[in-house]
Amino acid sequence: MENEVVAKRQWMSREHFLDLVGATNLIPGPNSTEMAIHCGYHRAGKSGLWIAGLAFILPSVLITLVIAWFYQAYGQLPAVAPFLAGIKPVIFVIILDAVFKFGEKALKKWEMGFIGVGVVLGVHVGINDIIHSKEIITT
Repeated sequence: MENEVVAKRQWMSREHFLDLVGATNLIPGPNSTEMAIHCGYHRAGKSGLWIAGLAFILPSVLITLVIAWFYQAYGQLPAVAPFLAGIKPVIFVIILDAVFKFGEKALKKWEMGFIGVGVVLGVHVGINDIIHSKEIITT
């Protein structure tokens, strides 16, 4: 999304896009959908907000419905198992690619990268920031 909105179409600056990402992380819900809606609003106001939201959500819903139907109908067949298992690494690589591309642009200081790695490790070992924040506030 950043490549399309900032680099190709030049609808906003990279700094503004990163500010929107920061604001989006404060709002509960799916961040990618919120970013698409923010970008649509920035580009064309309320009509852009609605068009971007529908254009982002509708294809995902349709694709999910097709995959769910496919899995329900054919998920237990042995011939289909390798296909379903092959999806997981592809998704992992797509996410990893986005993290590296975005991280290169978002990190201004090495300290922030250090904090980010610490957060990832904390989540990996089971530390939940919301639960621990609640414990700190109540004690």
